[in-house]
Amino acid sequence: MAGIPAKCPLLCVPAAQKPAKCIASGAFGRSLSRLFFHEISQMAYNHAKCAEDPREVRASCVPVAQNPAKCTPGLTACSAEYLRWQLKSAIPIHAVPYTCSMKFVFASDSFKGTLSSVQTCSLLQEAALEAFPSAECVSVPIADGGGGTLDALAVARPGQLVSIIANNGLMKPIRCKILICGDEAFVESASMCGLVHIPEEDRDPLQTSSSGVGECIAHALYHGCKHITVGLGDSCMNDGGMGCMRALGVRFYDEAGRDLVGNGKNMERIACIDESGLIPQAREATFTLMNDVTNPLLGPTGATYVFGRQKGADDAALERLEAGMRHYADVLHESHPEIDFDTPGYGAAGGLAMGLAVFLGAQIESGVETLLQWVDFDGLLQGADLVVTGEGQLDGQSLRGKVVSGVAAHAHKAGVPVAVICGRSLLDENQVAGLGVSRVIETGAGLSPEEAMARAQETYTRAARSLFASLA
Repeated sequence: MAGIPAKCPLLCVPAAQKPAKCIASGAFGRSLSRLFFHEISQMAYNHAKCAEDPREVRASCVPVAQNPAKCTPGLTACSAEYLRWQLKSAIPIHAVPYTCSMKFVFASDSFKGTLSSVQTCSLLQEAALEAFPSAECVSVPIADGGGGTLDALAVARPGQLVSIIANNGLMKPIRCKILICGDEAFVESASMCGLVHIPEEDRDPLQTSSSGVGECIAHALYHGCKHITVGLGDSCMNDGGMGCMRALGVRFYDEAGRDLVGNGKNMERIACIDESGLIPQAREATFTLMNDVTNPLLGPTGATYVFGRQKGADDAALERLEAGMRHYADVLHESHPEIDFDTPGYGAAGGLAMGLAVFLGAQIESGVETLLQWVDFDGLLQGADLVVTGEGQLDGQSLRGKVVSGVAAHAHKAGVPVAVICGRSLLDENQVAGLGVSRVIETGAGLSPEEAMARAQETYTRAARSLFASLA
């Protein structure tokens, strides 16, 4: 456009009608292009109400001039230069239309024990609309198979949430829920056998059992469900699915022929496995596992050594559990020689994934990918300016199969920048960049774990407001 100031290469007006071409630099370049156009449009709106004195116009219509830290380098100067050019031109400044609005997509995992995925979406939307009242906010409650999966599934696949009584990891009855949609059922292992149900001082994977998961599967089967999806993750047990399968009719005997309770310490005692009592409905159904890890069953990267300690095992317990799991695998191999115990994902939920795969033919799928496909996440990303995701702790596991990595991969493919709000981050800058994440905000920085959990909603709200204020 003839006459536009040479010092203002970013504007390219009337590319105001093509805001994506206005600014292409910076981590949030695409978003800033719309923000910049919003600024110019706001200046135009204010100009109609301003005095004719250009100095007054610049002072009242260029709010970023008072806070250049919020701008990309040269943005304030370009805004003022453009305003001066418009004042001298024949084109009225109010002719620049404001047709561009922001679109944000929220897809955060839950913060264990504090905020659900639904709550994080609500807090993000509230903070976004404070800074951008006309923004379009798309909330996608999401999970990877662990805690919060049932809530996310209920949004993706509306159905009937059925309340039932099942045993927790310590074989104490608790009330939990499963989701039934026609002949499909969704069982979240963490809902009945999650760590959250076991006080920290009582956590002991030698004693805990996956029985509650089997009880919930049986309930769904008895009510006519033919397709069962089980969410794995955030579990308290390390029994190879022994408790779960026992609840479905499989029996485990020791050398004296005694029927063994399914738990971690009894794996070492298994001498014989009888599958003849498996309930008929289980033989006729199909099973899918929503899994968030790729660990095999055994070895240094297996179920016991990677996850056992967080479930309450000390060094002695870890050795005993690993030996018991290996013995259990050897007995299984006699009747199922086709089993490959190095299969990625078999170590999920303390080996529950292996048990369900071997006894029921369950297929393992990425939990987060399953949910992203169900909600058409790629479609929701169209036209988005920013994706906000997160989880309680950003660490090495976040790089593989977790919500953050899954969401960031889809956003990166769509060319949408990603911000992460997490309780704390253990990743370095290179790892964060490798995820395709532009910015990480920690809600628990400077707080003890106890204080961070007690103030979770307050600190998350503050972090969300900080993120959107930095873009406004």
